[in-house]
Amino acid sequence: MRVGLFSWLAREAPEVTHGNLLLTAMLILWLSAAISGIVDRIPYTATMIPVIASLTHITAAQPLW
Repeated sequence: MRVGLFSWLAREAPEVTHGNLLLTAMLILWLSAAISGIVDRIPYTATMIPVIASLTHITAAQPLW
């Protein structure tokens, strides 16, 4: 089974930040800023939607959409 970078990010972000929602959000924001400098914004946004959706299953947070 092949696991992509963004799937790994969705699984590991809450573990790295010990479930702290503020730190998880900051990690996602900083990584998004770095990655969007390389990848075009529209494909990156489309790729990150499932990542954020999967984070809602791991943490108690709910997306705003």
